[in-house]
Amino acid sequence: MGILALSTMKGGSGKSTVAICLAAEWLKQGKSVALIDTDPQASVVRWRQSGEDLQALPLTSAGAAEVETELLRLVAAGTDHIVVDTPGFRAEVTEKVLALADLALVPLKASPVDFEVAADTVDMIQGISSARRQGGTRGAAKKTSLDFLFLLSQTVRDSVISRHMRAELKQAGYPLMKVELINRVLYSEAALLGSAPCYLAPGSQAAKEVKSLAKELDQFMKK
Repeated sequence: MGILALSTMKGGSGKSTVAICLAAEWLKQGKSVALIDTDPQASVVRWRQSGEDLQALPLTSAGAAEVETELLRLVAAGTDHIVVDTPGFRAEVTEKVLALADLALVPLKASPVDFEVAADTVDMIQGISSARRQGGTRGAAKKTSLDFLFLLSQTVRDSVISRHMRAELKQAGYPLMKVELINRVLYSEAALLGSAPCYLAPGSQAAKEVKSLAKELDQFMKK
């Protein structure tokens, strides 16, 4: 699959939750996985340190000065899935990650504020994608342009606002994943215990949602 960047211009969207739950799911599937935390809040690092279930998940912290070298090292090593959690605001490290990423995944909640920030995030991604097309990539990404997908997270199942948000995103022409992550207590419990749904409760709806998310991403990246 390559490099998956969790990116948005707004905090609290569920980036860290998606990053660590996806990485854990792929690891459990037997894929070679690496997780990079570039967020100054170190949410992913703190999550993993809270328990034992994810100790086998390779995790590094990287800032703007180190992230390119780390990404290129992991690509050269043939890592199947490199998942990068970025800050919830525009930062130099985010731009460096997106310059090398194969896909930007943009989680957002079903709210008008998140929709407005989505437009800013798209502008950032498209600007970086344009620069990549003009200058070529630097040996990590498979394509000169940068693909991106939106993911609705922390939603209330079948709620009016969730349906409205999905319709608004489609009308705006934003590529949107079929899967969405419902707001479930298990995600918070997993963070508290340093685990992930696929380990903590493999038969749960949360675990099934993350597995569906991983499958949809795998299928998209094979196109």
